[in-house]
Amino acid sequence: MDLVLKYLPLIIFIYPILSWLDSRKRFTHNAKFYSDRAVSVKRYEEECSRESIKDHEKSAFAQALAGTDKLGFRDIDIIKLKFPDRLFVMINNVKKIRNQISTETLDGGDIFVTRHTLKTLQLRLIGYIILYFSSIPIMISNSLSVALFKKMEWSLISVDLNTYLFAQLASLVIGIGVAVIAAIRFINHEVLVSLIKKEKMVMSRDEFENNSNLI
Repeated sequence: MDLVLKYLPLIIFIYPILSWLDSRKRFTHNAKFYSDRAVSVKRYEEECSRESIKDHEKSAFAQALAGTDKLGFRDIDIIKLKFPDRLFVMINNVKKIRNQISTETLDGGDIFVTRHTLKTLQLRLIGYIILYFSSIPIMISNSLSVALFKKMEWSLISVDLNTYLFAQLASLVIGIGVAVIAAIRFINHEVLVSLIKKEKMVMSRDEFENNSNLI
Protein backbone atom coordinates (compact mmCIF):
# COMPACT_ATOMS: atom_id res chain seq x y z
CA MET A 1 0.00 0.00 0.00
CA ASP A 2 2.85 2.37 0.85
CA LEU A 3 4.47 1.50 -2.47
CA VAL A 4 1.26 2.41 -4.34
CA LEU A 5 0.98 5.72 -2.52
CA LYS A 6 4.62 6.44 -3.28
CA TYR A 7 4.22 6.06 -7.01
CA LEU A 8 0.64 7.35 -7.28
CA PRO A 9 1.67 10.94 -8.22
CA LEU A 10 3.89 9.51 -10.99
CA ILE A 11 1.04 7.32 -12.28
CA ILE A 12 -1.35 10.28 -12.24
CA PHE A 13 1.20 12.33 -14.19
CA ILE A 14 2.00 9.65 -16.79
CA TYR A 15 -1.56 8.44 -17.46
CA PRO A 16 -2.75 11.64 -19.27
CA ILE A 17 0.38 11.53 -21.45
CA LEU A 18 -0.20 7.89 -22.40
CA SER A 19 -3.87 8.60 -23.06
CA TRP A 20 -2.95 11.55 -25.30
CA LEU A 21 -0.39 9.49 -27.21
CA ASP A 22 -2.94 6.71 -27.72
CA SER A 23 -5.56 9.16 -29.01
CA ARG A 24 -3.00 10.68 -31.40
CA LYS A 25 -2.08 7.21 -32.65
CA ARG A 26 -5.71 6.30 -33.24
CA PHE A 27 -6.35 9.65 -34.94
CA THR A 28 -3.39 9.13 -37.28
CA HIS A 29 -4.51 5.57 -38.06
CA ASN A 30 -8.11 6.64 -38.77
CA ALA A 31 -6.96 9.60 -40.88
CA LYS A 32 -4.81 7.29 -43.03
CA PHE A 33 -7.62 4.73 -43.26
CA TYR A 34 -10.15 7.25 -44.60
CA SER A 35 -7.52 8.91 -46.78
CA ASP A 36 -6.84 5.56 -48.46
CA ARG A 37 -10.58 5.17 -49.01
CA ALA A 38 -10.78 8.58 -50.68
CA VAL A 39 -7.86 7.68 -52.96
CA SER A 40 -9.56 4.36 -53.86
CA VAL A 41 -12.81 6.10 -54.80
CA LYS A 42 -10.99 8.73 -56.86
CA ARG A 43 -8.99 6.11 -58.70
CA TYR A 44 -12.08 4.03 -59.37
CA GLU A 45 -13.92 7.01 -60.86
CA GLU A 46 -10.92 8.11 -62.93
CA GLU A 47 -10.20 4.65 -64.32
CA CYS A 48 -13.82 3.75 -65.05
CA SER A 49 -14.40 7.03 -66.89
CA ARG A 50 -11.81 6.13 -69.54
CA GLU A 51 -13.37 5.48 -72.95
CA SER A 52 -11.19 2.47 -73.76
CA ILE A 53 -11.76 0.60 -70.48
CA LYS A 54 -13.33 -2.85 -70.68
CA ASP A 55 -15.99 -4.25 -68.38
CA HIS A 56 -13.61 -6.77 -66.79
CA GLU A 57 -11.22 -3.92 -65.98
CA LYS A 58 -14.07 -1.97 -64.38
CA SER A 59 -14.95 -4.99 -62.27
CA ALA A 60 -11.32 -5.35 -61.19
CA PHE A 61 -11.26 -1.74 -59.96
CA ALA A 62 -14.66 -2.25 -58.30
CA GLN A 63 -13.37 -5.34 -56.48
CA ALA A 64 -10.31 -3.39 -55.33
CA LEU A 65 -12.56 -0.61 -54.04
CA ALA A 66 -14.94 -2.97 -52.22
CA GLY A 67 -12.23 -5.37 -51.06
CA THR A 68 -14.14 -8.39 -52.35
CA ASP A 69 -14.79 -10.26 -55.58
CA LYS A 70 -18.49 -10.50 -54.75
CA LEU A 71 -19.21 -7.08 -56.23
CA GLY A 72 -18.68 -5.85 -59.78
CA PHE A 73 -18.73 -2.38 -61.28
CA ARG A 74 -22.50 -2.53 -61.88
CA ASP A 75 -23.03 -3.21 -58.18
CA ILE A 76 -20.70 -0.40 -57.08
CA ASP A 77 -22.36 2.05 -59.47
CA ILE A 78 -25.81 1.24 -58.03
CA ILE A 79 -24.58 1.90 -54.50
CA LYS A 80 -22.62 5.02 -55.47
CA LEU A 81 -25.61 6.48 -57.31
CA LYS A 82 -28.03 6.01 -54.41
CA PHE A 83 -25.72 6.55 -51.42
CA PRO A 84 -22.62 8.54 -52.41
CA ASP A 85 -22.19 9.79 -48.83
CA ARG A 86 -22.53 6.29 -47.30
CA LEU A 87 -20.74 4.34 -49.99
CA PHE A 88 -18.62 2.04 -47.84
CA VAL A 89 -21.36 1.45 -45.26
CA MET A 90 -23.68 0.27 -48.01
CA ILE A 91 -20.93 -1.77 -49.67
CA ASN A 92 -20.49 -3.69 -46.40
CA ASN A 93 -24.26 -4.19 -46.14
CA VAL A 94 -24.54 -5.48 -49.70
CA LYS A 95 -21.59 -7.86 -49.17
CA LYS A 96 -23.51 -9.50 -46.31
CA ILE A 97 -26.53 -10.33 -48.47
CA ARG A 98 -24.91 -10.62 -51.94
CA ASN A 99 -25.90 -14.30 -52.28
CA GLN A 100 -29.57 -13.33 -51.76
CA ILE A 101 -29.77 -10.68 -54.48
CA SER A 102 -29.08 -10.32 -58.17
CA THR A 103 -28.35 -7.32 -60.37
CA GLU A 104 -31.17 -6.73 -62.85
CA THR A 105 -32.06 -4.05 -65.38
CA LEU A 106 -35.31 -2.11 -65.05
CA ASP A 107 -36.34 0.86 -67.18
CA GLY A 108 -32.81 1.23 -68.54
CA GLY A 109 -31.06 1.22 -65.14
CA ASP A 110 -29.41 -1.38 -62.95
CA ILE A 111 -31.03 -2.32 -59.64
CA PHE A 112 -30.65 -4.93 -56.90
CA VAL A 113 -33.44 -7.51 -56.74
CA THR A 114 -33.94 -10.22 -54.11
CA ARG A 115 -34.38 -13.82 -55.18
CA HIS A 116 -37.51 -14.06 -52.99
CA THR A 117 -40.85 -12.34 -52.61
CA LEU A 118 -41.53 -10.06 -49.66
CA LYS A 119 -43.89 -12.66 -48.13
CA THR A 120 -41.18 -15.33 -48.33
CA LEU A 121 -38.71 -13.00 -46.64
CA GLN A 122 -41.14 -12.39 -43.77
CA LEU A 123 -41.64 -16.15 -43.32
CA ARG A 124 -37.88 -16.68 -43.30
CA LEU A 125 -37.54 -14.12 -40.53
CA ILE A 126 -39.92 -16.20 -38.38
CA GLY A 127 -38.03 -19.34 -39.35
CA TYR A 128 -34.70 -17.94 -38.15
CA ILE A 129 -36.27 -16.96 -34.82
CA ILE A 130 -37.65 -20.49 -34.37
CA LEU A 131 -34.29 -21.97 -35.37
CA TYR A 132 -32.50 -19.79 -32.83
CA PHE A 133 -34.71 -20.83 -29.92
CA SER A 134 -34.58 -24.48 -31.00
CA SER A 135 -30.93 -24.44 -29.95
CA ILE A 136 -32.01 -24.44 -26.29
CA PRO A 137 -33.69 -27.88 -26.29
CA ILE A 138 -30.78 -29.19 -28.38
CA MET A 139 -28.24 -28.07 -25.77
CA ILE A 140 -30.17 -29.66 -22.89
CA SER A 141 -31.45 -32.70 -24.83
CA ASN A 142 -28.89 -35.07 -23.32
CA SER A 143 -29.68 -34.03 -19.73
CA LEU A 144 -33.41 -34.19 -20.44
CA SER A 145 -33.07 -37.69 -21.88
CA VAL A 146 -31.14 -38.91 -18.84
CA ALA A 147 -33.65 -37.33 -16.46
CA LEU A 148 -36.55 -38.89 -18.38
CA PHE A 149 -34.96 -42.35 -18.37
CA LYS A 150 -34.36 -42.12 -14.62
CA LYS A 151 -37.88 -40.89 -13.87
CA MET A 152 -39.51 -43.57 -16.00
CA GLU A 153 -37.02 -46.17 -14.68
CA TRP A 154 -36.11 -47.27 -18.18
CA SER A 155 -32.99 -49.36 -18.59
CA LEU A 156 -32.95 -49.56 -22.36
CA ILE A 157 -29.54 -47.93 -22.69
CA SER A 158 -26.62 -48.14 -20.29
CA VAL A 159 -23.78 -45.67 -20.72
CA ASP A 160 -20.66 -44.90 -18.73
CA LEU A 161 -19.61 -41.48 -17.48
CA ASN A 162 -17.29 -40.76 -20.42
CA THR A 163 -20.04 -41.49 -22.94
CA TYR A 164 -22.44 -39.26 -21.02
CA LEU A 165 -19.93 -36.39 -20.91
CA PHE A 166 -19.17 -36.80 -24.63
CA ALA A 167 -22.89 -36.71 -25.49
CA GLN A 168 -23.31 -33.69 -23.22
CA LEU A 169 -20.48 -31.85 -24.98
CA ALA A 170 -21.76 -32.84 -28.43
CA SER A 171 -25.28 -31.57 -27.73
CA LEU A 172 -23.83 -28.33 -26.35
CA VAL A 173 -21.62 -27.78 -29.41
CA ILE A 174 -24.46 -28.57 -31.83
CA GLY A 175 -26.86 -26.28 -29.95
CA ILE A 176 -24.38 -23.39 -29.91
CA GLY A 177 -23.65 -23.95 -33.61
CA VAL A 178 -27.36 -23.81 -34.47
CA ALA A 179 -27.77 -20.63 -32.38
CA VAL A 180 -24.80 -18.91 -34.02
CA ILE A 181 -25.91 -19.83 -37.56
CA ALA A 182 -29.47 -18.69 -36.85
CA ALA A 183 -28.25 -15.40 -35.32
CA ILE A 184 -25.94 -14.62 -38.27
CA ARG A 185 -28.64 -15.37 -40.81
CA PHE A 186 -31.18 -13.37 -38.83
CA ILE A 187 -28.85 -10.34 -38.74
CA ASN A 188 -28.11 -10.58 -42.47
CA HIS A 189 -31.82 -11.02 -43.13
CA GLU A 190 -32.55 -7.87 -41.13
CA VAL A 191 -30.00 -6.02 -43.28
CA LEU A 192 -31.75 -7.24 -46.43
CA VAL A 193 -35.21 -6.23 -45.19
CA SER A 194 -33.84 -2.82 -44.17
CA LEU A 195 -32.36 -2.30 -47.66
CA ILE A 196 -35.78 -3.13 -49.13
CA LYS A 197 -38.15 -1.25 -46.84
CA LYS A 198 -36.08 1.54 -45.32
CA GLU A 199 -33.22 2.32 -47.71
CA LYS A 200 -35.17 1.45 -50.89
CA MET A 201 -32.00 0.14 -52.51
CA VAL A 202 -33.14 -3.45 -53.06
CA MET A 203 -36.39 -4.50 -54.72
CA SER A 204 -38.29 -7.66 -53.79
CA ARG A 205 -38.87 -10.22 -56.53
CA ASP A 206 -42.64 -9.69 -56.66
CA GLU A 207 -42.25 -5.89 -56.84
CA PHE A 208 -39.68 -6.24 -59.63
CA GLU A 209 -41.95 -8.52 -61.66
CA ASN A 210 -44.92 -6.17 -61.19
CA ASN A 211 -42.90 -3.17 -62.35
CA SER A 212 -41.49 -5.16 -65.29
CA ASN A 213 -45.03 -5.95 -66.47
CA LEU A 214 -45.93 -2.26 -66.43
CA ILE A 215 -43.14 -1.34 -68.82
